Amino acid sequence: MNINFSRLRCIFISIMLTFFATQTKAQTDSTSQTDSIAFAAADTSRFSPNIDEGWQLFNSYVTNLQNDSARLELIIQHTNNINWTVDQYVGVISDSSLIPSEEQDVPFSLLTNNYNLRIDTAGKCYIRFVNGDLPTDDPFVIPLKLIYKL
Repeated sequence: MNINFSRLRCIFISIMLTFFATQTKAQTDSTSQTDSIAFAAADTSRFSPNIDEGWQLFNSYVTNLQNDSARLELIIQHTNNINWTVDQYVGVISDSSLIPSEEQDVPFSLLTNNYNLRIDTAGKCYIRFVNGDLPTDDPFVIPLKLIYKL
């Protein structure tokens, strides 16, 4: 039996973050204040969320993997009042050394739901729902971890 532990770990993390997102919906005012503290403490040195359009960043991690690739990890949220089936501008990679030379579409999955993250040559990142079940949680938390070419 061949078990892909990396895939199982990703599924487990997705389940836990989905659980977190559903708990967020039932938060009290004091817990909302805790979220504000988390948003304020998020590392924006290499990725800045599009706060003007309501995106909130729990955390980000953007780093070189090799000479030709980088890793992007985000935990972001948005109120569920947007059209997920069209590109939504979530933020920008602010470290110029981590911006790809060509626009890229990077698919990723959250359980059985598929999304696409488009990174343009200015470092702007756009997320779009591709297929599966549209998000219903409000706010909706999106954890993503992907690798892209520089």
